[in-house]
Amino acid sequence: MSEVKLLPCPFCGSDVNDDNSDHIESCYFAAQEEFEKSCGGDISVVLDAWNRRPYFDAQRLRADTAESELKIVRKSRDDELENYNALISDLAAAEQRVAELTALLLSGRKVVSDAVGLVEEWANVLRKRMVDHCSAVDAALNPNPEAESHE
Repeated sequence: MSEVKLLPCPFCGSDVNDDNSDHIESCYFAAQEEFEKSCGGDISVVLDAWNRRPYFDAQRLRADTAESELKIVRKSRDDELENYNALISDLAAAEQRVAELTALLLSGRKVVSDAVGLVEEWANVLRKRMVDHCSAVDAALNPNPEAESHE
């Protein structure tokens, strides 16, 4: 049979090998009486009973459960933090792109405004040329405009 490590006394908390007389008188004999009453001499039953700590087992189970839940919460938090950081990075990139497009739009407006100004200048030049040309054609067709009007 493999050797079983015994936990401290479930009654007083003393080490199993302790020669404390209170432990021997109260706890040891109480355990021996229980052994004789319930186990019929089977030492493995006594060792299991000695090492059974339902309260501590329940505490251990709660602690293990809490630890598992804490790991899940931490993992979720880490994932959310990673998502948050990715969103912040995407936001910074988007803000940069908006700034670039805004600058481009403003420079485009200036180019369009300059182009409109040039078109207006050319239109004025062409109007003046057209007026001058029409005047020249009229003058060529009517060398003496006053003479025609007297006839």
